[in-house]
Amino acid sequence: MKKMIFPVITELEERLPFYVSGVGIEYEQEDINRIHGHPKYQWIQTRTGRGELFINDKRFVIGPSQGMLLFPNEAHSYHAIDPEWDVDWIIFRGTEIENFIKNVIQATHSDVYFISSPAKISTKLEELYYSAFKRPNTVSKCSTITYNILLDIMELTSKSKKASLDDNLKKIEPVIRFISENYKSPITLPELASLVQMTPQHLCTVFKKCTGLTIFEFINRTKISAAKELLGSNTNMLIKEVALLSGFSDESYFCALFRRYEKISPAEFRNIHR
Repeated sequence: MKKMIFPVITELEERLPFYVSGVGIEYEQEDINRIHGHPKYQWIQTRTGRGELFINDKRFVIGPSQGMLLFPNEAHSYHAIDPEWDVDWIIFRGTEIENFIKNVIQATHSDVYFISSPAKISTKLEELYYSAFKRPNTVSKCSTITYNILLDIMELTSKSKKASLDDNLKKIEPVIRFISENYKSPITLPELASLVQMTPQHLCTVFKKCTGLTIFEFINRTKISAAKELLGSNTNMLIKEVALLSGFSDESYFCALFRRYEKISPAEFRNIHR
C-alpha cells in the first residue's frame, strides 16, 4: 500500500517557516538509491518490519520505534530487510526548517534515531496526510501540524536507546516542581539531586540538556517570573518588598537581574503593565 500525497505548494506556503512538501502513511517502502541525496529534509519512521539505511559506507538497521532524519543532498540508500517494511514519512520545507533542525534539534547530518513514543508522531502524520487532501483550505492547519511533528521529533527521539528528551523531562519534573514551590527559600543542588536520585553533576547535565538553562539560571528566572506577577498586580508594593517576596534578599541584585532578563527596570515594567 502506498498512501502518499505531494501537495501543490502555494506562494503563501513558500513564505511560511514550516510546511509539508510530501507525506506518506502506512507506506510499503520500496528500494531507494539516491547518489545525490534528496533536495529536502526528510523524516521516515518504521511502522512495521525492518529496513536498512546506508550512508557513507555505514549501515543502519531501522526497526520499530526507530526513524531516520535525512539531510538534503546527502547520498543515501535504503530498502526493506523483512518481506514488508511499512513506514510513515514526511518531507519538510519552510524558511526556518534548516535553522530548526540544525539549532533546535541540533542535528548536523543524516542519522538514525530511537523514538520513545512513535505512535504520537504517527498520529500527527496521519492527521497531516488527511488534512493535505483538503487544501488549500487547510494550509495553516498543515503548517501547524508540520511544526508539531518537528517538536515531537525534538522531544521524543534520541540517537541511542538512552532516554530521549521526553524521558529526561519526566525525570526532572520533581526538580522543576520543587523549584516552583520553594523558590522563596534557599535551594541547594544536593537537595535537588536527592529528589531524583541523581548525582549533582548528572542532574546539571540532564537539566541543561532539557531546558537549555543551568539550574541556577532556572531558579532565577522562576523568581523573576514571580516578581513580574507581583509588579503587575500590586501597584503600591515597594520594589524592596517585591524582591523579598520573590526570593531575593538583596534589592540591588534583584533590580540588576530583572533588567538583564527583561531589558527594563522593575519600576518601568510596573508602569507598562499597570
